[in-house]
Amino acid sequence: MNDELQAILAALEENGDEPGDIDRARELSTQYVQAHPDEFADFKAWGSGPDALEKTVQAVDVLRAAGLRDQWARAEAWHFHTWEPQDIGGATQPRLRQLGLNN
Repeated sequence: MNDELQAILAALEENGDEPGDIDRARELSTQYVQAHPDEFADFKAWGSGPDALEKTVQAVDVLRAAGLRDQWARAEAWHFHTWEPQDIGGATQPRLRQLGLNN
């Protein structure tokens, strides 16, 4: 796994009672996706609607469970780069991040 992807996963790791640094993971994810857009063609093909968010979250879960760390880190990067945090438990509606740049 390259250092950039490793840094994303490291930012997400809990440290004892301390949660991971989601803001840092989001920042690193955006940097990675923008630097390596060719690695995300499959995710882009899903679009940006509710189905795309659901597919991305499922990909993260499946890849993590399968121990495919490189692919999991890429899926996490796409997820954090593309969508705003969701209101879990409420009515969901995917909200794309507004970066002022081409995603």
